[in-house]
Amino acid sequence: MNLFQLEQFSTIDMFARLTSALVVQRLQKPSITVCSYVMNQLVFGTCVVFMLSLLLFKVLIAFPGVRKWKNNM
Repeated sequence: MNLFQLEQFSTIDMFARLTSALVVQRLQKPSITVCSYVMNQLVFGTCVVFMLSLLLFKVLIAFPGVRKWKNNM
């Protein structure tokens, strides 16, 4: 194995270990409070709304503006 394959394997291995640790932690503590559930949903919803608005901004505003700017040159 060359160095790149080794580095890639270690990154994937680290990600797998982190994921399995999170799953084990979640399974060990099944009692989830309402407050933490609501906070998780709020954070997740905020991230999703932010990403969708960023995508909408790129599609509606940035791309037509770039096309007009290139056509004027």
